[in-house]
Amino acid sequence: MLEKQVNAIEVDENLEADYRNQIDKCTRAFAIAKNDVVLANVADERPAFVVKMFTDGNLDKRFLKLKDHFEESEEVLDNLENRLVEFVKTVPLQAYDTGSSDAISFLNWLCNRDDLSMEQLDHVALHRTRFEVEERAIEDRLGHVRFQEVHSQSERMLEMWGDDDSLVLMLNPIRATATFQTREFIDDEDDPPIEAVFFPVANDIHTVILEDEGVQLFERLIEKPCSFSELLDDWSSTSFDVYGGREEIISAGVDLVEAGLAAFC
Repeated sequence: MLEKQVNAIEVDENLEADYRNQIDKCTRAFAIAKNDVVLANVADERPAFVVKMFTDGNLDKRFLKLKDHFEESEEVLDNLENRLVEFVKTVPLQAYDTGSSDAISFLNWLCNRDDLSMEQLDHVALHRTRFEVEERAIEDRLGHVRFQEVHSQSERMLEMWGDDDSLVLMLNPIRATATFQTREFIDDEDDPPIEAVFFPVANDIHTVILEDEGVQLFERLIEKPCSFSELLDDWSSTSFDVYGGREEIISAGVDLVEAGLAAFC
Protein backbone atom coordinates (compact mmCIF):
# COMPACT_ATOMS: atom_id res chain seq x y z
CA MET A 1 0.00 0.00 0.00
CA LEU A 2 2.79 2.44 0.96
CA GLU A 3 4.67 1.64 -2.27
CA LYS A 4 1.59 2.49 -4.34
CA GLN A 5 1.20 5.84 -2.55
CA VAL A 6 4.86 6.71 -3.18
CA ASN A 7 4.49 5.82 -6.85
CA ALA A 8 1.37 7.97 -7.10
CA ILE A 9 3.22 10.95 -5.58
CA GLU A 10 6.09 10.51 -8.04
CA VAL A 11 3.62 10.42 -10.95
CA ASP A 12 1.90 13.58 -9.69
CA GLU A 13 5.23 15.38 -9.35
CA ASN A 14 6.23 14.37 -12.88
CA LEU A 15 2.91 15.61 -14.24
CA GLU A 16 3.31 18.90 -12.39
CA ALA A 17 6.82 19.35 -13.77
CA ASP A 18 5.64 18.54 -17.31
CA TYR A 19 2.77 21.00 -16.98
CA ARG A 20 5.09 23.70 -15.66
CA ASN A 21 7.47 23.15 -18.59
CA GLN A 22 4.55 23.30 -21.02
CA ILE A 23 3.39 26.63 -19.58
CA ASP A 24 6.94 28.07 -19.72
CA LYS A 25 7.29 26.92 -23.32
CA CYS A 26 3.98 28.46 -24.35
CA THR A 27 4.73 31.70 -22.51
CA ARG A 28 8.03 32.13 -24.36
CA ALA A 29 6.33 31.25 -27.63
CA PHE A 30 3.56 33.80 -27.06
CA ALA A 31 6.16 36.47 -26.30
CA ILE A 32 7.88 36.16 -29.68
CA ALA A 33 4.87 35.00 -31.75
CA LYS A 34 5.92 31.39 -32.37
CA ASN A 35 2.36 30.46 -33.21
CA ASP A 36 3.10 26.89 -34.28
CA VAL A 37 4.36 26.10 -30.77
CA VAL A 38 1.27 27.67 -29.23
CA LEU A 39 -1.17 25.87 -31.54
CA ALA A 40 0.40 22.51 -30.72
CA ASN A 41 -0.59 23.05 -27.09
CA VAL A 42 -4.09 24.48 -27.51
CA ALA A 43 -6.69 22.22 -25.92
CA ASP A 44 -9.50 22.69 -28.41
CA GLU A 45 -9.27 23.38 -32.12
CA ARG A 46 -9.01 27.14 -32.11
CA PRO A 47 -8.49 28.67 -35.55
CA ALA A 48 -4.87 29.58 -36.17
CA PHE A 49 -5.79 33.14 -37.05
CA VAL A 50 -7.18 33.74 -33.53
CA VAL A 51 -3.83 32.83 -31.98
CA LYS A 52 -2.05 34.93 -34.60
CA MET A 53 -4.25 37.94 -33.84
CA PHE A 54 -3.40 37.63 -30.14
CA THR A 55 0.37 37.30 -30.58
CA ASP A 56 0.55 39.96 -33.30
CA GLY A 57 -1.35 42.36 -31.07
CA ASN A 58 1.10 41.79 -28.24
CA LEU A 59 4.11 42.37 -30.49
CA ASP A 60 2.56 45.50 -31.99
CA LYS A 61 1.92 47.01 -28.55
CA ARG A 62 5.45 46.20 -27.41
CA PHE A 63 6.96 47.61 -30.63
CA LEU A 64 4.99 50.87 -30.41
CA LYS A 65 5.88 51.37 -26.75
CA LEU A 66 9.58 50.92 -27.49
CA LYS A 67 9.39 53.15 -30.56
CA ASP A 68 7.90 55.95 -28.43
CA HIS A 69 10.82 55.65 -26.02
CA PHE A 70 13.42 56.22 -28.74
CA GLU A 71 11.58 58.65 -31.01
CA GLU A 72 14.01 61.52 -30.34
CA SER A 73 16.99 59.34 -31.39
CA GLU A 74 15.40 57.82 -34.49
CA GLU A 75 17.59 59.81 -36.89
CA VAL A 76 20.81 58.89 -35.06
CA LEU A 77 20.12 55.20 -34.38
CA ASP A 78 20.16 53.95 -37.97
CA ASN A 79 17.39 51.64 -39.12
CA LEU A 80 15.74 51.85 -35.70
CA GLU A 81 12.35 50.45 -36.69
CA ASN A 82 13.82 47.31 -38.25
CA ARG A 83 16.02 46.78 -35.22
CA LEU A 84 13.02 47.09 -32.93
CA VAL A 85 11.06 44.60 -35.03
CA GLU A 86 13.91 42.10 -34.87
CA PHE A 87 14.24 42.60 -31.11
CA VAL A 88 10.57 42.03 -30.25
CA LYS A 89 10.44 38.98 -32.51
CA THR A 90 13.55 37.31 -31.11
CA VAL A 91 13.87 38.43 -27.47
CA PRO A 92 10.92 37.46 -25.24
CA LEU A 93 9.48 40.02 -22.87
CA GLN A 94 10.53 38.91 -19.40
CA ALA A 95 8.02 38.38 -16.62
CA TYR A 96 7.30 41.58 -14.66
CA ASP A 97 9.15 43.70 -17.21
CA THR A 98 8.21 47.37 -17.23
CA GLY A 99 8.44 49.66 -20.22
CA SER A 100 11.75 50.96 -18.86
CA SER A 101 13.31 47.54 -18.21
CA ASP A 102 12.30 46.32 -21.68
CA ALA A 103 13.87 49.43 -23.18
CA ILE A 104 17.10 48.77 -21.25
CA SER A 105 17.06 45.20 -22.58
CA PHE A 106 16.78 46.57 -26.12
CA LEU A 107 19.73 48.93 -25.59
CA ASN A 108 21.86 46.09 -24.21
CA TRP A 109 20.86 43.91 -27.17
CA LEU A 110 21.68 46.74 -29.58
CA CYS A 111 25.14 47.32 -28.10
CA ASN A 112 25.99 43.62 -28.15
CA ARG A 113 24.81 43.23 -31.73
CA ASP A 114 26.07 46.32 -33.58
CA ASP A 115 29.16 48.48 -33.76
CA LEU A 116 27.85 51.89 -32.79
CA SER A 117 29.47 55.26 -33.39
CA MET A 118 30.50 57.44 -30.45
CA GLU A 119 27.51 59.69 -31.09
CA GLN A 120 25.16 56.70 -31.11
CA LEU A 121 26.72 55.42 -27.89
CA ASP A 122 25.97 58.78 -26.27
CA HIS A 123 22.31 58.40 -27.27
CA VAL A 124 22.31 54.91 -25.79
CA ALA A 125 23.88 56.23 -22.57
CA LEU A 126 21.30 59.02 -22.38
CA HIS A 127 18.33 56.68 -22.74
CA ARG A 128 19.75 53.91 -20.56
CA THR A 129 20.45 56.31 -17.67
CA ARG A 130 16.99 57.84 -17.87
CA PHE A 131 15.43 54.39 -17.74
CA GLU A 132 17.67 53.42 -14.81
CA VAL A 133 16.39 56.45 -12.89
CA GLU A 134 12.79 55.45 -13.67
CA GLU A 135 13.44 51.90 -12.48
CA ARG A 136 15.08 53.09 -9.26
CA ALA A 137 12.19 55.44 -8.54
CA ILE A 138 9.81 52.48 -8.91
CA GLU A 139 11.95 50.21 -6.74
CA ASP A 140 12.38 52.84 -4.00
CA ARG A 141 9.02 54.58 -4.27
CA LEU A 142 8.97 55.64 -0.61
CA GLY A 143 12.48 57.09 -0.80
CA HIS A 144 11.57 59.00 -3.97
CA VAL A 145 8.36 60.45 -2.53
CA ARG A 146 10.01 61.35 0.78
CA PHE A 147 12.86 63.21 -0.92
CA GLN A 148 10.49 65.15 -3.17
CA GLU A 149 8.50 66.23 -0.11
CA VAL A 150 11.67 67.31 1.72
CA HIS A 151 12.97 69.14 -1.34
CA SER A 152 9.72 71.08 -1.72
CA GLN A 153 10.50 72.68 1.66
CA SER A 154 14.21 73.20 1.02
CA GLU A 155 14.22 76.22 -1.27
CA ARG A 156 12.90 78.49 1.48
CA MET A 157 15.89 77.44 3.62
CA LEU A 158 18.57 78.36 1.08
CA GLU A 159 19.36 81.72 2.70
CA MET A 160 20.13 79.92 5.99
CA TRP A 161 22.66 77.55 4.41
CA GLY A 162 26.05 78.34 5.92
CA ASP A 163 24.60 80.02 9.02
CA ASP A 164 22.25 77.44 10.53
CA ASP A 165 24.18 74.35 11.66
CA SER A 166 20.94 72.41 12.08
CA LEU A 167 20.59 72.19 8.29
CA VAL A 168 21.91 68.92 6.88
CA LEU A 169 22.39 68.48 3.15
CA MET A 170 21.39 65.14 1.61
CA LEU A 171 21.52 63.89 -1.98
CA ASN A 172 18.53 62.77 -3.99
CA PRO A 173 18.60 58.99 -3.42
CA ILE A 174 17.25 58.35 -6.91
CA ARG A 175 20.05 59.16 -9.29
CA ALA A 176 22.35 57.68 -11.93
CA THR A 177 25.33 58.92 -13.93
CA ALA A 178 26.37 58.69 -17.56
CA THR A 179 29.59 59.66 -19.30
CA PHE A 180 29.21 61.42 -22.65
CA GLN A 181 32.03 60.94 -25.14
CA THR A 182 30.95 63.59 -27.69
CA ARG A 183 29.42 67.07 -27.69
CA GLU A 184 26.00 65.72 -28.68
CA PHE A 185 24.45 66.52 -25.29
CA ILE A 186 26.91 68.94 -23.67
CA ASP A 187 27.57 72.67 -23.96
CA ASP A 188 30.42 74.11 -25.99
CA GLU A 189 32.37 75.16 -22.91
CA ASP A 190 32.55 71.58 -21.62
CA ASP A 191 35.07 69.10 -23.00
CA PRO A 192 34.20 65.42 -23.40
CA PRO A 193 34.40 62.91 -21.92
CA ILE A 194 32.28 64.37 -19.15
CA GLU A 195 29.97 62.89 -16.55
CA ALA A 196 26.34 63.92 -16.19
CA VAL A 197 24.02 63.19 -13.26
CA PHE A 198 20.40 62.18 -13.89
CA PHE A 199 17.71 62.44 -11.18
CA PRO A 200 13.95 62.93 -10.83
CA VAL A 201 12.33 66.25 -10.00
CA ALA A 202 8.62 65.71 -9.36
CA ASN A 203 7.54 63.60 -12.35
CA ASP A 204 10.37 64.64 -14.69
CA ILE A 205 13.98 63.51 -15.06
CA HIS A 206 16.57 66.30 -14.97
CA THR A 207 20.24 66.25 -15.94
CA VAL A 208 23.14 68.35 -14.69
CA ILE A 209 26.86 68.53 -15.44
CA LEU A 210 28.52 69.69 -12.23
CA GLU A 211 31.34 72.21 -11.96
CA ASP A 212 34.51 71.24 -10.08
CA GLU A 213 33.31 72.35 -6.64
CA GLY A 214 29.91 70.77 -7.29
CA VAL A 215 31.59 67.47 -8.14
CA GLN A 216 33.56 67.50 -4.90
CA LEU A 217 30.49 68.30 -2.79
CA PHE A 218 28.45 65.66 -4.63
CA GLU A 219 31.10 63.00 -4.03
CA ARG A 220 31.34 63.98 -0.35
CA LEU A 221 27.56 63.72 0.11
CA ILE A 222 27.52 60.27 -1.51
CA GLU A 223 29.26 59.05 1.66
CA LYS A 224 26.58 60.51 3.97
CA PRO A 225 24.44 63.65 4.49
CA CYS A 226 26.44 66.51 6.03
CA SER A 227 25.84 69.79 7.82
CA PHE A 228 27.66 72.91 6.67
CA SER A 229 29.88 72.84 9.76
CA GLU A 230 30.92 69.24 8.97
CA LEU A 231 31.80 70.22 5.42
CA LEU A 232 33.69 73.26 6.65
CA ASP A 233 35.65 71.11 9.11
CA ASP A 234 36.49 68.71 6.28
CA TRP A 235 37.72 71.59 4.15
CA SER A 236 39.73 73.08 7.02
CA SER A 237 41.46 69.74 7.62
CA THR A 238 42.29 69.58 3.88
CA SER A 239 40.42 66.27 3.43
CA PHE A 240 37.81 68.17 1.43
CA ASP A 241 39.36 70.57 -1.06
CA VAL A 242 36.53 72.68 -2.43
CA TYR A 243 38.10 75.52 -4.38
CA GLY A 244 38.19 78.66 -2.24
CA GLY A 245 36.51 77.18 0.84
CA ARG A 246 33.51 78.58 2.70
CA GLU A 247 31.81 80.62 -0.04
CA GLU A 248 32.32 77.86 -2.60
CA ILE A 249 30.75 75.27 -0.27
CA ILE A 250 27.75 77.56 0.19
CA SER A 251 27.46 78.21 -3.54
CA ALA A 252 27.81 74.53 -4.49
CA GLY A 253 25.19 73.52 -1.91
CA VAL A 254 22.75 76.12 -3.21
CA ASP A 255 23.28 74.93 -6.78
CA LEU A 256 22.58 71.29 -5.84
CA VAL A 257 19.38 72.22 -4.00
CA GLU A 258 18.12 74.53 -6.73
CA ALA A 259 18.73 71.82 -9.32
CA GLY A 260 16.79 69.23 -7.27
CA LEU A 261 19.80 67.00 -6.72
CA ALA A 262 19.99 67.75 -2.98
CA ALA A 263 17.73 68.87 -0.16
CA PHE A 264 17.94 69.94 3.47
CA CYS A 265 16.90 67.29 5.96
